[in-house]
Amino acid sequence: MSKMKFYFAPMEGVTGYTLRNVHHTCYPGVDAYFTPFIAPNQHHAVNPKEHRDVVQTNNEGVPIVPQVLTNKPELFLWSARELKETYGYNEVNLNLGCPSKTVVSKHKGSGFLEDTEKLNRFFAEVFSEVEAASSQSAPGTPENRYPRISVKTRLGLDSVDEFANILQVYNQYPLSELIIHARVQKEFYKGEPHLDAFGDAMKEAKHSLCYNGDIWTLEDYIRVRGLFPEVRKFMIGRPLMANPELVQELQAYEASAAAGKEWKDYENSMEQLKVFHDRLLQGYLVQMNGDGNNVLFKMKELWGFMSRQFPGEERLIKKMVKSKNMEEYEKYSEKLFDNFGRG
Repeated sequence: MSKMKFYFAPMEGVTGYTLRNVHHTCYPGVDAYFTPFIAPNQHHAVNPKEHRDVVQTNNEGVPIVPQVLTNKPELFLWSARELKETYGYNEVNLNLGCPSKTVVSKHKGSGFLEDTEKLNRFFAEVFSEVEAASSQSAPGTPENRYPRISVKTRLGLDSVDEFANILQVYNQYPLSELIIHARVQKEFYKGEPHLDAFGDAMKEAKHSLCYNGDIWTLEDYIRVRGLFPEVRKFMIGRPLMANPELVQELQAYEASAAAGKEWKDYENSMEQLKVFHDRLLQGYLVQMNGDGNNVLFKMKELWGFMSRQFPGEERLIKKMVKSKNMEEYEKYSEKLFDNFGRG
């Protein structure tokens, strides 16, 4: 039986190359980090920010899958070729899951799911071109100008009932993988994922599936694994920002189960979390050329997730995220980690 795979979900403005590099160094084991989306335009150019995020020199040794956001087949095809030929990626992921209203209003991301006829025409044009270039070699191989194409999707805009028609579109095309966030657009990240709808999709899907949605704890993972034992791939986003060690815990559980050993409680290393925090801080200082204000913004953003690991320290965390300069921030962060001990 194939091993479990774990993906780090893309989060716009959050999971950039600095965080990915630091996480991969401190917590190795994630099988792929999906980048925040590249949004191609009519000028056929990767903007400087997107370039820095996907260029190989900023991602050395880190397993990366770049993501593209568009509803125009010609722009997607250009992006796929550019990411393969210029940047060296063998897989590109199409974003059909972003729930942001500004994205949805442009009929991109999960907004593209509203019109399945247009979605079908998009894929028909894309794969007609890809197949024409694939007579001698498969997408993703060195000889082919195109990478493999995977999709990250939601179940629809307003209702899970929409997904039956959406899945019929996907099933017509040779996607390398289908990642399903088990919510609809209007739910954003609220409420419980629709596990029943994911189960229905499993029965009909013709692609390799990856589950995405609210794997916050080992208990969450065990529950979803029990419902869908055939699923071998899981994508995790916000929970990995809250607990960067989560994938290592899940892998330890799988290793224990494979060895037939009784599972013992897993203890996260506060010392390693401190190392992660400090390296990320230094990484942002380098990335932002010592701009303390921007670095503080990025670190405060991190604590919006990671504060979950410090119950009872809400007052100190509040002081920390209200810090007005780096010296004040570092003083409070040191105190926070000292309060919890290191080990």
